[in-house]
Amino acid sequence: MVFLVFAIVLKRRKRDDQNNIDSGSFQSTSNELVSLSHFTQSSIESSRSSMVSKFNLIDPVACGFIKSEEPSLLGVFFSPSVLSFGDEMLEVHQPYCSEVNIKNMNPSTLNFSIQYLPDVDFHTVNLSTRKLKLSPGQETTIQFELIMKCTGSFGGEIQFIEEQKGEYCVLPASANSAASRFLSSKNVALGKKLGSGSFGTVYSGTYCGEQVAIKEVKEQEKTIGEEDTTKELDKEMLLMSQLRSPFIVSYMGTVFSPGSVYLVMELCKNGTLTSYLSKNHDVSPKLKIKFCFDAARGLSFLHNNKVIHRDLKPDNLLLVSTSISSPVRAKISDFGTSRYITSDVQQKLTKALGTPLYMAPEILANQQYSLPSDVYSLALIFWFIFEQKEPFTEVKNNFALYEQVMRGVRPDLCADCPLREVITRSWDNDPNSRPTAEQIVKHLEEIDAQYE
Repeated sequence: MVFLVFAIVLKRRKRDDQNNIDSGSFQSTSNELVSLSHFTQSSIESSRSSMVSKFNLIDPVACGFIKSEEPSLLGVFFSPSVLSFGDEMLEVHQPYCSEVNIKNMNPSTLNFSIQYLPDVDFHTVNLSTRKLKLSPGQETTIQFELIMKCTGSFGGEIQFIEEQKGEYCVLPASANSAASRFLSSKNVALGKKLGSGSFGTVYSGTYCGEQVAIKEVKEQEKTIGEEDTTKELDKEMLLMSQLRSPFIVSYMGTVFSPGSVYLVMELCKNGTLTSYLSKNHDVSPKLKIKFCFDAARGLSFLHNNKVIHRDLKPDNLLLVSTSISSPVRAKISDFGTSRYITSDVQQKLTKALGTPLYMAPEILANQQYSLPSDVYSLALIFWFIFEQKEPFTEVKNNFALYEQVMRGVRPDLCADCPLREVITRSWDNDPNSRPTAEQIVKHLEEIDAQYE
């Protein structure tokens, strides 16, 4: 039964560096950037059109109405003169209310149509009324509700249109949101396509002028086969937003747009560890130790925060530098299968996820597993760094891989490998016999000091 499940669920990965979609795996050479809002404009315009139809909105300029530069010229007095929602930064997706008093200073009755055409992808504005009749000297209060949908600013004008007079005046509006993981497409620009796969397409690009990697997941790509990955994507975004470490690829936020979701992440210009080691065959032992040290510190950070990665492999280590003197060289990426470890979650962790070559024995056997399974994967990454080749290349299929791993057979390790002891302990068949990631970091600190 184990073999049957293993054959169906686990497919040995075939590498295709040209289609690698890890965030920031390649450096863009294109100088052409296109604002992300350009790609979502048709959807935005469609939403605006539906709102125009729903609320019978009109274009006063197209209708030839005359704009009064000051409301008083139309005989209207606003208090306050600018619609605001306080001095504090507004939290995204939270409703904020404000109100404005309006008084008719005219000798005649005024009949207003009140409208505000929002950026439907960026904020929503609700009004207590859209029609207002004011007799001479009459005063009333209008309530406004604002919901920011992403990080950014709310500004513009509330239009008060007096159709009978053919005139209109405006009430300026202003507010700013607090920082959040919900980004505005206006601040994101797509550059060169870096790669694509079943779970999306990755581009280089910019966010507020800073170089980034942007992963696009389209609506039709959210369901792969019978597995709905929408919830998994939400979990990945939430988890990434809470992880802040020099050894973890930074997540800046997400742009939600009709039809697509865009994850904006740090761009690691030196590519994957796999790509680098496949192209450079004279890497010094000192630099290899530094790569291992960074990977261990990243994993230690995750485990100290009760996060299990579940898909550690060389492809998911991205390089920001290849210099021995740099404070950071390698960062852990791709948290699509990661989870917070709680007592309830730990009891449920039996599903085989990840890349078979780097899976711990307990995962291959569909047994319950936890943080030590990441340590096993880390040991094979260490082996890969020093040998600069894939492990288990001699096995012909997943059945043979399963049998070797369960018997305790591991790749040959050279006798003079400086990490021989920690690798041997870390890929032990018994999860309880493996050191913790924090213990590995302390061990590597000692080894690293010997190479200074």
